[in-house]
Amino acid sequence: MPRKISEDIENTDNSIVKPRHGRGKSVLYRYIVLYFIVLSIIIVFSVPIYRTAIKVVDREARHDCELILDTGAERFTMSLETVMNINNSIPPGDFLMLRSLTDERFTSQDIYSLINVRRQLASCASSIEGVKELFILFHNNSKVISLNSIYMDRNEFFGKFMVYRGKTGAEMSSLVISRSETQGFLPQSPIKNAYLDNVAEVDCLTFVTRPNRGTATFCALYPMSKLEKLFGFENLPEDSYITVTDYSGSVLTSYGAAGTERFSVYTYDIPVAKAKISVSIPDDYFIEEAAPLKRIIFTYIIVMLLVGVFMVLVLSFYTYRPIYRLVKESRGDYTMRNSIDEFDFLRRVSAELTISNNELRSSLRETGRCLRSSTLLNAMLGGAYEAAIRSDNMFDRPSRLAIINTDTSGLTAESLMPMLDSDDITVVRINSNCLAALFEAEKNAEFDRLISPYENLRVVVSEVFTGAVNVRRVFLQTQAYAPDAPGTLRYLEPRDSSETTPSDEAIAPVINSLNAAIKRNNLSEVERIFEVITQAVATAGEDIETIKSFYYALRSVPAMLVYEQRRERDVFLPIYDDLRPAAEQFSRLGDICLELSGSTKKSVSAKSYKESLVTYIEENFQNPDLYAGLIADKFSISTKQVGRIVKDFTGYGFSEYLEHLRMEKALELLTNTGESVANIAAKCGFNSANTFYKAFKKVFGVAPGQYRK
Repeated sequence: MPRKISEDIENTDNSIVKPRHGRGKSVLYRYIVLYFIVLSIIIVFSVPIYRTAIKVVDREARHDCELILDTGAERFTMSLETVMNINNSIPPGDFLMLRSLTDERFTSQDIYSLINVRRQLASCASSIEGVKELFILFHNNSKVISLNSIYMDRNEFFGKFMVYRGKTGAEMSSLVISRSETQGFLPQSPIKNAYLDNVAEVDCLTFVTRPNRGTATFCALYPMSKLEKLFGFENLPEDSYITVTDYSGSVLTSYGAAGTERFSVYTYDIPVAKAKISVSIPDDYFIEEAAPLKRIIFTYIIVMLLVGVFMVLVLSFYTYRPIYRLVKESRGDYTMRNSIDEFDFLRRVSAELTISNNELRSSLRETGRCLRSSTLLNAMLGGAYEAAIRSDNMFDRPSRLAIINTDTSGLTAESLMPMLDSDDITVVRINSNCLAALFEAEKNAEFDRLISPYENLRVVVSEVFTGAVNVRRVFLQTQAYAPDAPGTLRYLEPRDSSETTPSDEAIAPVINSLNAAIKRNNLSEVERIFEVITQAVATAGEDIETIKSFYYALRSVPAMLVYEQRRERDVFLPIYDDLRPAAEQFSRLGDICLELSGSTKKSVSAKSYKESLVTYIEENFQNPDLYAGLIADKFSISTKQVGRIVKDFTGYGFSEYLEHLRMEKALELLTNTGESVANIAAKCGFNSANTFYKAFKKVFGVAPGQYRK
């Protein structure tokens, strides 16, 4: 097959076999370049991904540090607030007494109060985070209470038991008392205390507070090691440090980083101590956190580059291989050295295959439509239910059957059929002026949309039905109806079971009246009877069998007259035709009755009055005042009967036939004479040249003057 397509293409265009020079290995070369471009794009896009990943890791590391430090700041603030409120946990009686006593009034009995206060102080201090030592100084006396002992003189306490580097006992005592006025931290100092570390000095921050501006000052010692633990330094890099400054800007701690290392600083406001605490973390820590990811990404890029180069070559050959084999099978002399533009070759092959595929699909679709149409026609006319059931189950869904009459629209069934036939609607032609259309019940709106552009169609749509066995029934039922006027679309619904069919007693008066009218040669009465019958049949809603019975009952009247008058068998009495609307068949029977009742006039001697009517139109079409009402008056019939007679004899409606005669005359005069367009219009029966111009252009598509040229 590929070889055959190749030969066909070569026969139409030999350019496909011409080698292309200067393009490497043709398609293979393009594939290699293409895949290398894709690989380069992937690597280029890896750079922002790499940067984004590093930023994410850095941001996450900083976020983790912030969470640790936020927690530490909250814990430290709570610790300070507990120290500030510790006086509320001490027995108020003993504490108030001690605050009011002076050294002169202090007795041995008050020692017990000191002991009770110390015990309570020790109990409360156990719940304070970060505090190593807690002591109370009284302003009215020289007593000092700590967690572990009671000191009778605060100068001695600071000189021997709580020694601050570079400060005497008196200096520290004065400093603490004076600082308690403003509440806050004392500058960091190495402190020697037996309970801190025996004889070694420990760097501490001293928090001084004076609750309620009373006569007692509370001091809490925060060793820097405990303060760092409080801030979670065990989870931070070793080079991190804490800086404490008061609100005046004075630095209260002596720690700091040496060298040129850069730090990220996180500062927290501690209002209760009127100070700010800053934690400095070296930036190298965050860089080291991202280092493993950097190595992974770098390794990934190198591996991706090596694998990518390998895959470029493999994919190029793998992708090119089927193209090479296809072209090789299509062209025996094709080689990689003597390459052609394979893409151009394949595009041509694809174009041919697409055309063939579309033609095949179109043929299959048309075949499917023909099968559906044939199945529908068999089911309607012959009741071929078994064949219908085997055809794609086309009747399994709720459907409707429409009968479309085109006799008043100027169209033929053959011309209208392709305009309605689609995948959703199956259309078959019953006769030259009648179509049947099958569609699903839910497609009502689609069917209405398709027929709406065509004027004067008479359409009757059946009730909803399901199953092939019901097609014949709804077809006959729908044929029994006729719309009231051209351009009418009528949907039938299931009949009420309570409706009754006309009885013989109801039919008998109609037969008697018709028989009497025919024998009296009363044309108007015969015509009136059949107009009433036709209208009743079109709207009565009877089933097809009842209508056929009524038809044959009426048909017996002209049949009996033919027998009684011993006429020659030139009068044909048609049987009921299931393919035609019931109203049309009753109208045809009425024409026969009119003919039997004396259709000959004195003025037309031996000729039928119908032939005389058509002859009259052909002889007087040049009269601009000729219209159906004038002819009806002349022949004593209705305008509707005029239209039917013209239709039977010519196949045109009255207006169409009149226009046809006038256009034929106009063509004759335009071709064989040099008369003006205005004169030709007058001779052809048009009231004005403008009316003639529009009618001529509508029929022939050009103006009269252009046609003559």
